[in-house]
Amino acid sequence: MNKDSFNKIINLDIDDLNDNIFIEALEYFLTIKDNKLKEEFLDKYKILIEKYLYLLLSKVDVYPIYDTDNQDVYRIDKFLFYIYSLYGYDEIKKLNINKNCNDISDNIYKECLQRYHSRVFFGLMDNFDTIKHLDLYVKERKIKAKYNAIDKNILEEAYYIYFSLDNFLDKENYKKRNEYFIKKNDISYNTLVDYARTYGLLYLNISLGEIEMMIRSIDITITRLAKKNILDYSLNCIMQNDDIDNIKEIVLSYQLSPYVIKQFINRETFYYKKYFKKLNSIINKVENAIKLLENEHKYVHYSVLFSKLEKTTDEKEIIEIIKNNDDKFLTTKYIDYFISIYRITLTKDDKDRLKSFLLNKIKKAKKTLKEEKEDNKVLIEERTLKSAFNNIDFKLFLNDNICNINDFCSLMNITRNEFNKYFTLLKDTDNELYLKINEKMRNLQGQRYAVLINKVNSIADNIINGIELEDGSRRNFEILDYFLATKLDFNEFIDLYNKNVNIDIEYLRAIRAFFAKNKLTNKLNINQELDGTTIFMINDKPYEVSKEEKQTVLNYLRVKDIPLYIKVYKQALKRHINGNLILDDDKKLIKKG
Repeated sequence: MNKDSFNKIINLDIDDLNDNIFIEALEYFLTIKDNKLKEEFLDKYKILIEKYLYLLLSKVDVYPIYDTDNQDVYRIDKFLFYIYSLYGYDEIKKLNINKNCNDISDNIYKECLQRYHSRVFFGLMDNFDTIKHLDLYVKERKIKAKYNAIDKNILEEAYYIYFSLDNFLDKENYKKRNEYFIKKNDISYNTLVDYARTYGLLYLNISLGEIEMMIRSIDITITRLAKKNILDYSLNCIMQNDDIDNIKEIVLSYQLSPYVIKQFINRETFYYKKYFKKLNSIINKVENAIKLLENEHKYVHYSVLFSKLEKTTDEKEIIEIIKNNDDKFLTTKYIDYFISIYRITLTKDDKDRLKSFLLNKIKKAKKTLKEEKEDNKVLIEERTLKSAFNNIDFKLFLNDNICNINDFCSLMNITRNEFNKYFTLLKDTDNELYLKINEKMRNLQGQRYAVLINKVNSIADNIINGIELEDGSRRNFEILDYFLATKLDFNEFIDLYNKNVNIDIEYLRAIRAFFAKNKLTNKLNINQELDGTTIFMINDKPYEVSKEEKQTVLNYLRVKDIPLYIKVYKQALKRHINGNLILDDDKKLIKKG
């Protein structure tokens, strides 16, 4: 997601239209909740995306083309899908692109939309998550339009009925509450769920993505009936087994409860006959296993975990609960699920208090466990460090062929951080050798410093005065020139210039301004760039950059070890198109495409 691309769309501030800007802006749009900002974006996005779509249509002789691998046709499909998702199907028909089509019926648009959607969902094209979020956006728009006229009280009751499951074992009573509401309002179960969705969207400002996650949690809880053969196998094992540890393992593995077992047996005549006489014995064994698992804080659902954590005040028990449960459940996300689904009848203030209460218990227990773990970790690290230190021969650092710390690290097969740790230990174990190595490092650093200062001064002069060309004229120094000249990061460069005895304050200000202007934040998405369209104005005429030219420049930047940011890449691309990218000593490396 890219806020810069979003802002460019909002401000209609775009030098060249390309796939990346539209995709990145759309991804960011799908994350925001400010309705006014969303409306402003949609107005501007529509203007630009239609303009871009007509540009793409000019690239194909006939559209649509069935069963084709033509990338331009695919891209047209994509942007039609965006327009459909954001503005509705009627907006596609208003585009009046029939003149480019070999079929002018309405169905042709629908087939093209489905073609794109299918390609994405089968993993053939694009980002699956973006399309999934767009589908949610379409679904949200349709739900609001269909149900926003329904009385708020009915929607509210539906929400609190549907999300009223008390805990993992409350499935039977939950089902009766739902059935009562459905019968009272003469609706279907699916409509009940849509009512719940609508209330969350319209009155609680919950995103449809969040609501769908809550619904999945409910569905998982109330429909967890294993396949017949698996459940048959587990019940058969329980019936023939008196070992409580084995029964606990079966209950935990297959997430069994008395309700699940009764439902299964009552629905299936064959299994009813097979297990009915032993049903009470099986239920008793399962209930005993569940009680033991709950005491061990290992039952299958986070509702039980948070219910127990909510009630207990015993610090040792709290620590045991935290210790014996998966960290993924001990998060704000799952506390929110728990409260949203199992404590839905609480007021907002009570929900907030319960959330803070649970988080504080978890935080305190984790801190205690972390301190215990850290104490053990420190002891282990100290032993490991001393053992590794004994294998390092620091005398070799004084050899003439060792010119810097990296040479020594490579020789010893250690990292720079490891060297620093071992070198600190050396001070206590062999201070004389430590001092000799320290003196050599200072000498080496002085030599490197002198070389760097010359380089820094040269670059600073180019930043201020520009680069002289063969004809005697000068051009501005660009960020691409900087990365071709040095691997120093910006802060390191300025620090070195500050140490120059002949420092020029005006130069320093100009250098700071150069780095501020060229601050790099937007990394290049290589796949989108290669597949998208990039157009430059060359000699006052539009020039579409070929995929081969893009690949040539990418290869050049990789070989030169230059960071792949959009701004740097665009500068290199423009120079390549103008024939100015390749230096004399690079001609063997790469040629203009």
